[in-house]
Amino acid sequence: MFKLSVNCPFCGEEITHDWSEYIVDQEKCSGEVESTIECDEFECPKCHEMFNVFGSVYEAPKGTYSYHELTAEHIQE
Repeated sequence: MFKLSVNCPFCGEEITHDWSEYIVDQEKCSGEVESTIECDEFECPKCHEMFNVFGSVYEAPKGTYSYHELTAEHIQE
């Protein structure tokens, strides 16, 4: 559903993944659907470092990808 790319904040590897399993909320507004993504721990397949991925994916209308704003960052301890 949401197979999108982020870059590993450690090694820069471009990682394409289906983020659908990390949807924590969906909101509808004026025909647009915003799906909020929160992934607390994701392992880079290249360098094996762990990081967070969070942000939103937008569809307009529902089921039609519009754009996304996903961020990958170091895990804050």
